[in-house]
Amino acid sequence: MKSEIIINTTKQVDEIFSMFLISLPTEFNKQLITKAYEVAKKAHSTQYRKSGDLYITHPIEVAKLSYHYGLGPQSICAALLHDVVEDTNVKIEEIKKIFGDEISLLVEGLTKLGKNENKGRTDIEKNLTELRKMLLSASKDMRILIIKLCDRLHNMQTLGSRSENAQQRIAKETLFIYAPIAQKIGIYSLKWELEDLSFKYLYPKDFENIKQKLGLKKEVRLQIVQKGVNELKHFLNKHNVEGVTVLGRCKSMYSIYRKITKKKISFEQIYDLYAIRVITTDISKCYEILSLFHTHYKTYPHREKDYILHPKDNGYQSLHIVIHSQIIDSPVEVQIRDIHMHKLAEYGVAAHWKYKDVGKDKLFDKRITWLRELLQWEQENKESFNLMQILKYNLFDSEIFVFTPKFDIISLPQGARAIDFAYYIHTEVGDSAIKCKVNGVAQNLDKVLFNGDIVEIITNTKSKPTEKNLKIATTNKAKISIRQSLGLRLANKRESTSEEQFSEIITHIEGLEVYSKIKKPLCCKFKLKTPIIGVESQNGKEITIHNANCDNAKFSLNRTIKLMWDRELYNNITLELHLDSNSGILIDILNSLHKFKLTPLNLKNRIYKDGSVLMKLKINKTDSFDEVFRELKSIKGILSIKESKDLL
Repeated sequence: MKSEIIINTTKQVDEIFSMFLISLPTEFNKQLITKAYEVAKKAHSTQYRKSGDLYITHPIEVAKLSYHYGLGPQSICAALLHDVVEDTNVKIEEIKKIFGDEISLLVEGLTKLGKNENKGRTDIEKNLTELRKMLLSASKDMRILIIKLCDRLHNMQTLGSRSENAQQRIAKETLFIYAPIAQKIGIYSLKWELEDLSFKYLYPKDFENIKQKLGLKKEVRLQIVQKGVNELKHFLNKHNVEGVTVLGRCKSMYSIYRKITKKKISFEQIYDLYAIRVITTDISKCYEILSLFHTHYKTYPHREKDYILHPKDNGYQSLHIVIHSQIIDSPVEVQIRDIHMHKLAEYGVAAHWKYKDVGKDKLFDKRITWLRELLQWEQENKESFNLMQILKYNLFDSEIFVFTPKFDIISLPQGARAIDFAYYIHTEVGDSAIKCKVNGVAQNLDKVLFNGDIVEIITNTKSKPTEKNLKIATTNKAKISIRQSLGLRLANKRESTSEEQFSEIITHIEGLEVYSKIKKPLCCKFKLKTPIIGVESQNGKEITIHNANCDNAKFSLNRTIKLMWDRELYNNITLELHLDSNSGILIDILNSLHKFKLTPLNLKNRIYKDGSVLMKLKINKTDSFDEVFRELKSIKGILSIKESKDLL
């Protein structure tokens, strides 16, 4: 939006910077920040923005936003200087000489490639190359990415002064690249603002429609949500809940639009137009407050989520509950979290390391290497490209970067092999791959790749993927493509088996019959006879089974119950017998068991294509079990026999 007051005098700019400087903490090196401002102001002295403002107003606003999102003095200096090397005659060597290595490295990471480096590239190629450079720089220092997002936010806030074509291009780029990156690193408030600003320019009719549906200006909506905040403050104070902070926000317009279009619901069916955050001192109080809301408010059970026990992929944690606010007579989503969770939700990765520029947490730096991911482009037609959705990686997965022979950068999980690289390029390349060259040396497709490798895939159109390819592949994309080519079932057998085993396991646990629902958490795997514990729900009607040493169970303030295995487990055994056929052998098996006064407790058969049979037989364990085992082995037609670990 174009500024109503044009800032085009040095005096105006100096006043804006002075006010910003006063707002900074006393421990910040204000002399250094002032020096950065003076260098930037002099370098940009003859430059103006499209709005008519002096150009230096932009670096000042980026510096303000960088501070707002948790960055410290070194980053503020880099924000002030971020366009100096790119747009003026000042060299990076001069920045290094004046400000030292740390700030110069930040500035260099924020500087776009020069004209010579971009020579011969199309605008799309330039944009992709710049994005790659920025993400690679950010993988070395996260502050670069956060400053870049702040730079983009201010450009979006002042987009009204650009041409319509520029507005469309920049807004699309922001919505499909920068907003998802902000979400990936967990800075939701920045993500929401980038989305709303993009939404306004890309879908103006939908934007106006939702604006009319809301019927109120954002300022009025904020006043309404503040009433809800005051209501909850009074409620918590009345129930003697101390040490809490209550904040409110309105749901972003783009979030409303996405929900309406994605879930195919009406505007009136949206329950969380207003959201209130309750921030407390520790996890125990989170669940205490949740219980109070259940007791004293009308709630919407299908909207309740526990992201403390089951965090989102980017580490986000909170309890979510929708209550009916009595003051504003409307459903309100309440997010309950402790201080640490709130910092992560507000500032994302910046909350995890010493972002006041006194050094970084090396352990966390290692855990965020997934941010080295790059965007793929998909050709729509000869003139234009569409951005593909940013690849989804787990927050704590390590990444490597390898190159195509044309030096395009490819991001893969650590431990990826050449076959994974081939399928990343294209399914047809993977299906027809026979060999590869890594750094010019011929290799097999199971070659493990490392950072900086240059990989070339050698193909043969007559070649087809084999089961060997499936065994050596490590990425889901490669495995799924190979399975499809081989005509194999895509279901995750291990996961379905795990669910089946859990259903069987709970039949062997004593005391569960009093609960209406038994839940299996994502955090635990189960084996028979290992110590287990139950965590009751607030209403005492549901129970979640955990391993006894599970931290999630230990931290839960709900009632925990030590569970016992059924005694039968300790008195029986399951045998797995491979038979050459089913005919007549069962009678011989039953006769042998009868000699030892044993009766099968359970029996299951599975017939193979060749006519052989897999039999699982559960019997009581006796002192003479070794003799039983020998007796069964002597029966003609039993190909093999062993104790089975599978459940019947």
